[in-house]
Amino acid sequence: MFSVNTLQRQILSLLGFFSSIMLVAISERPIYYYFLLIYIMYSCWLIVFKFRKMSLKYDKDFILVYCSIVFSVISCEFSKIPNTWKSAATQGLVWATIILLFYMSLINSKRLFNISKYILAMRYAFILQIIWCYLQYTCYKCYSLDINELIFKDMLHMQTMSNSFRDGELMVTGFWTHTQNIAVVIVIAYFMFDNRIIHLLLVGIAVMSKGTTAVLGIIICVLIDLIMKKNQKVIKFRATPKQLIVGSIVIIAIVIVIIQNGILSVAKVEIDRLIEKLSFDSSDNSANMHLRYYTSIPIIYHDSNLLQIILGYGYRCSGYPFVKLLNQYSNLSSFVVESDIINTLLSTGIIGFILFYGWLIAIMLKGKRINWKYTACIGVILIEGIAYEVQMDWVIVFEIIMMISIRYNIDIFDISENSYYQKININKIKQVIECI
Repeated sequence: MFSVNTLQRQILSLLGFFSSIMLVAISERPIYYYFLLIYIMYSCWLIVFKFRKMSLKYDKDFILVYCSIVFSVISCEFSKIPNTWKSAATQGLVWATIILLFYMSLINSKRLFNISKYILAMRYAFILQIIWCYLQYTCYKCYSLDINELIFKDMLHMQTMSNSFRDGELMVTGFWTHTQNIAVVIVIAYFMFDNRIIHLLLVGIAVMSKGTTAVLGIIICVLIDLIMKKNQKVIKFRATPKQLIVGSIVIIAIVIVIIQNGILSVAKVEIDRLIEKLSFDSSDNSANMHLRYYTSIPIIYHDSNLLQIILGYGYRCSGYPFVKLLNQYSNLSSFVVESDIINTLLSTGIIGFILFYGWLIAIMLKGKRINWKYTACIGVILIEGIAYEVQMDWVIVFEIIMMISIRYNIDIFDISENSYYQKININKIKQVIECI
């Protein structure tokens, strides 16, 4: 029979596991959101009825980020934009409130060790994502079969969207229909694991995804990793004969797969595409559209009122100015601009932009004293956000986990099943609680 704390840990483990596995859904809503709601309700029940005497803990930086969202939605409701956009802003506020409640539930939990459970479950999910990506690629190359569409769309009816294609080839996306999800998974997984084989597999996934954001992300991850390991002088090769044999077999198998499936030629194409996009002289329609998001800002600001510039057009309403200016995606009821920078700037205004990125930069700076990977991970996600919209709800929840772990000196990048409690500085937790 589950104890109160064990049940809470199990819910959080399921939440961590399904965070990036977005294809598993109920009514096209990823099951992750349902576990999020269950965790919040259960935690609130514990706080109200089980742990009645407690002081409320919170981080003012994140509360200010939430307030900027609230004010942007209020501004949107009193503006003259169509009702469909106002509805999108209200729905966005609802989910932002749910994430806030999760944050409050977790930071006020009596069992902060549960953070480790979330991270461990996320790591297992990343391993599954890696396996699934290579299975997805193999099935398409060998049998022209899209297993995501076959299983999650045709058989289970969990999704209605199909996978993306580029140049007539399937874009490997893992457990989602678009590369934005796998681009972030690759970055977080790279820093979560110190295994070189896993790093090599992640490089392969970035190439197979055919996504410029994923390729850019993995290149920066590798460069940062090499620089940090060189500075720390930890690039050493130690292996037993058995490990050497097994490792050689694995590497040879990977090389054979790469050659047989033409992944090297795909890698060359993707690197050429990345260089072309970074040169700002691209014939790629997608690259030109993303560049247009930035070049259109002066015109948009010229046509915006002071309130829209300061507070934004409304949370998740960043696409509205482009409908007015360029008639882009005018057939949609609402959409979010495919760039974190522009999306944040237009959705929550200059104030929301400063608060949100100030919060992320604070995580980078404060996390450095625990592990350089905090700074590296957030930094790469921020760079990816210049090119695409990667700040999905589960990513923001992960960033909340990072923020709380820094507060209590928990290194989420150095957690294993065998060291469940050893990686947590108990004295630091006691000191923080006493200060509160």
